[in-house]
Amino acid sequence: MRKLFLLLFLVGCTESPNIKIETHETDSVIVKSEKTVVTSGIVFKKSDSIIDKKVNSVVGQISSLREENKALTRATAVKVEKIIRDTVYIETKKNFWGKTKTNTSIKSDSTETVDSLNN
Repeated sequence: MRKLFLLLFLVGCTESPNIKIETHETDSVIVKSEKTVVTSGIVFKKSDSIIDKKVNSVVGQISSLREENKALTRATAVKVEKIIRDTVYIETKKNFWGKTKTNTSIKSDSTETVDSLNN
């Protein structure tokens, strides 16, 4: 009986057990998400470089338009000068005893406006 038991025991130990391998769907989801993260990182870098180029070109256009606007405002600045011509009248009178009396009066004859755009 012992020999039979020992024989069964040895025969049972020599058999290789069937190893069952389980695959989980979560592993494939993690792999797909890692691929998505890597792909999005590449796409973000490319899109950031394109956006930076466009922003720089727009900023350059805005600064050139500002300079052009400043030049135009300087060129079209209106300077109005008023030229007033006054006439001063001095009158001298002698009284009965020979003393002279001076009287001054100012009269505005004409006013001219000179526009810088006309010159």
